[in-house]
Parts: sequence; C-alpha cells; structure tokens
Amino acid sequence: MFVWLTVVLLLTGLYLYWAIRFDPAEALGVAIPATWLFPAWVLLPFFYSPNSIVATGLDVKVAVTSICLILYCFIPGRRFPVKFVLSDYAMLTLFVVHHCSDALNDEWKWTVPARACAEWYLPYIAGRVCLQSARTIRRLWAYWAAIGIVLGLAAIIEGVTRVNPFELVFGVRPYEGASHDHVRWGLRRAYGVTLNPIYFGSIQVLLLGWIAYAAFRSLKKEIHWVWAFAPAVALLGIICTGSRGPIFG
Repeated sequence: MFVWLTVVLLLTGLYLYWAIRFDPAEALGVAIPATWLFPAWVLLPFFYSPNSIVATGLDVKVAVTSICLILYCFIPGRRFPVKFVLSDYAMLTLFVVHHCSDALNDEWKWTVPARACAEWYLPYIAGRVCLQSARTIRRLWAYWAAIGIVLGLAAIIEGVTRVNPFELVFGVRPYEGASHDHVRWGLRRAYGVTLNPIYFGSIQVLLLGWIAYAAFRSLKKEIHWVWAFAPAVALLGIICTGSRGPIFG
C-alpha cells in the first residue's frame, strides 16, 4: 500500500503542477500516460480473490485518472467537450457490451458496471478531455512515443534475460496460473507491467503510432536522426511478448 500511495501522490502532484503551470487538459496527457509505467499489481486491495487480483482493488491507473478528472473540474482554464461525436457512441456501445457479457456469463454484481466504467469509460473520458486541441499533440507526442520506447526496451530485456525489470522494483507479479518462465520462440514471454503478455503487447501496439510518427519526422530531418530507429525497438518489444495478436496488429 505504501508504494501505491507514494506513486498516486507523486503523479497527482505532477498533474497539479502541469495543470497550474500550463494547461489542465494538457496535464491529463502528462500524468495519466505516466501510469502505464507502473505494474497492474501495484494496487489498493478492497477484497481478496483466490483466483485473480483483477478488479479486487484500485490500481494506479484508475486511481490517478479518477483523481485527475475530479481535480480538472475545479482548475481555472478547464474546458469540456460537450458535443457528441462518433467515438462517443462507439465507447457507449463497448460499455454496454462489456456490461451485458459479464452479467450474462456470471451473476450480476455491483462490480460489473464499476469495472466496465474503470476499464472503458474512465480512460476514454480522460483522452477525450485531454485531446481537445492539436496543440496538445504537438507538445506531447514525443513524450508518448518515449513511453512506448521504455516499454519496448523493458520487453526486450525480459525476453532475452528472462528478468522483468518492473518486478525488480515493484515485486514479483502474481502468477495467476501463468508460468513463471513461459518461453516462446526461444524468448521468455514478456509480461512487463501487465498480468498477461498479450496485454503488454497490446499497450505497445497502441503506442506504436506515435513512434512511427517520430520516425517519419526523423526521416524528413525535422527531428533528431535517432528517432528513425525507434520503430525497430517497438517492434522487437512487441515480438518479445510472444503474443501473436499484437504482432499481427
């Protein structure tokens, strides 16, 4: 709990600093992506489950995102995107599908809508509020790409050395039935900050767009030449998860 509280306070402080110094919407794009660097098993537990820690507590991502969105409502300069667009309806559909699927395949309980909100709507609203201006993208794209590179390097290290760098700092992840040394293609499947390699690979796929953008700008000699090699690191990181879905993605 001490680690969880420390991380949450630090990232909340980062948000407040950026929001007051620069822009409260842009600050969401600084503090919340930083949570992707902290493992899913760093959480504030609410109850115990013998099978999984998923949805048994409040992890760093959900806690920081919730706090930052609440603070956003009270900081001068806040802006709210009130006009519905196509992605809003798509997210509403995902929320309903998640809720119906869990309710039909398991008995209904209060954690079903809570988990659906936490997994789908909370990060979506944060991104929707953050990305109201192209200025935010111009200022932060390199930061998002750098996070992707860090995760890619961590995956490569874990795949080759069979040591998860995040476990060295935050403790060994819960295995939850998964092998401690699951090998595919001669590489240990990289779990990184997640509880399943396919999740770790998916996060890297989602960040790959910013890394590719950096490479294109580098080839046009608009930024440093080293960014031209960034996609290679990202792709190797995805391969090291040993997850075919993210690789196809």
